[in-house]
This record gives sequence, C-alpha cells and structure tokens, in this order.
Amino acid sequence: MAKKRAWTIQYSRGRPKRIKRYRELLRITRHTLDYLKQTAEKLPLAAGPAGELWQAMVGHYRPLVAQIIAPTERRVLHGKAVHANEKLVSLFSSRMPISSSRPSAVC
Repeated sequence: MAKKRAWTIQYSRGRPKRIKRYRELLRITRHTLDYLKQTAEKLPLAAGPAGELWQAMVGHYRPLVAQIIAPTERRVLHGKAVHANEKLVSLFSSRMPISSSRPSAVC
C-alpha cells in the first residue's frame, strides 16, 4: 500500500494532488509505526532468538522512520525548507550523504 502511494506521489501532477497523496502516505506510515509499537509491546523478549532479533530491528528502524516523517511534514505539508543534513536519505545506509552544490544547502 505504501509503495503504491509513493509511486503515485512521484507521478502526480500539481502540488494539491501531491500534498493529498503525501498526507495519505504519512497516515499509512504512522499507522504502521503504531502497529509495530503495539506488536513490540506484546512480543516478549522470551520469544527466543528470533523475537530478540525482531525487537532489535524494530528498535533500530522505528526512530529512523520517525526521522523521515518530521522533515517530510515540514517540507511538504508546511512548505518550510529542510536542511540537507536533517534529511535521512536511506533507511539502510546511515552514511549516505545528500549531494548538494552549496555547503549549507536547503532542499
């Protein structure tokens, strides 16, 4: 569902349509984070190595997803500029910089 929303954002024409689709994607993402939180609270660490691994992965990715949501809301919904160093480019590579032509680029 989220992948489809991201695709429609990429190919939508006009700011109003894009903002509407971003709102939908942000809603879905928040719902998924809430679901993850509820599941993490219900899944005890005593579930064995698989449960511990899952808990560790959730603990790693939840803050990263939150780090993506905040600048997206500021940039898309509120029309504010977001500095490149505040953006998270990839969930899977923490060292991937945003290339810019200016030292203090705002994207």
